[in-house]
Amino acid sequence: MELPKSWSASFESLDLTVRRVLTPAGLVVDSIEIDAQDASYDSSRQKLALNKPAAFRGVVLQEDLAQFVRDKTPEGIEIDSIRLFPGKIVVEAAVTMIIRVGGTAECSLQIEGGKRLLVRADSVDVMGGSMRSLVQKQLDSMNPLLDVSELPFDVELASVEIEAGRIALGGTLSP
Repeated sequence: MELPKSWSASFESLDLTVRRVLTPAGLVVDSIEIDAQDASYDSSRQKLALNKPAAFRGVVLQEDLAQFVRDKTPEGIEIDSIRLFPGKIVVEAAVTMIIRVGGTAECSLQIEGGKRLLVRADSVDVMGGSMRSLVQKQLDSMNPLLDVSELPFDVELASVEIEAGRIALGGTLSP
């Protein structure tokens, strides 16, 4: 069967899952799911149109977050581990000056403007002292962790949950 050169179709519902999306910043999003009601496709414009807002869900895995952070970490800082626990990210890292000095940071995630996902240092322990502002400065050089305005569709982030081993994102895809 051959389709005409120009055609269109309407969908009562559309469920789309995209896997292993590499963002321009270098973070791999393990999955993006879009659940739409009332959509259409026009081949002449090669455009999928949503007639109603759609549900957006994304998942970032612990190992992908760890690789992203290691890739963005400057020389001289060693990331020993990055683990995701319910409600927090725990980073163990060290810097070698004359001796190796290790520390632990507990971080959270914050949505800025519905578009950008930022990492915030909540607490930092280095040899019994706090270096939160220094660590936050380093995190700011990596932020945003994710900027959905770089995706090929208009997403508004509404929620972020840090779970065991993964980050779950929720939001809306605009028509």
